[in-house]
Amino acid sequence: MEEKHVRDTLAAGKLALETSRIALQKAQDAWVKKFAQFEVAEQETLADVLRVANPAATSTPPAGQPDEVGELAKYAGAEFDAAYVGLQLDGHNKLLAIQDEYLKSGKNPPHVGIAKLARGQIKEHIELLNTIKQQAKG
Repeated sequence: MEEKHVRDTLAAGKLALETSRIALQKAQDAWVKKFAQFEVAEQETLADVLRVANPAATSTPPAGQPDEVGELAKYAGAEFDAAYVGLQLDGHNKLLAIQDEYLKSGKNPPHVGIAKLARGQIKEHIELLNTIKQQAKG
């Protein structure tokens, strides 16, 4: 159960990490760029913690990931920012669902704690992404 949680979290997080690395270079909006910095740090740290907690788990890219990364890289300016925020919202909602699913039946106390911390950070990031999205419309 913990191994599946780690694999799923790492796989979904990999897309968030790769697209955020692109955003560090291409984002136009200051808050989008700042979010990308937060996301890179979060995903690198979470991956380290999860790999220590369960060394047997491996990361596999989610289906369609290379296409999403390639598509995002084609955009520039405000279009890039909007596409990046949309991808991050989708990815964070997937990450939240992975944590919620694990927390329904997870029994390993340290691993449950990791999932709870991740869930809190993910919820904060969803809120921040929604705020960035609304400000871009305004």
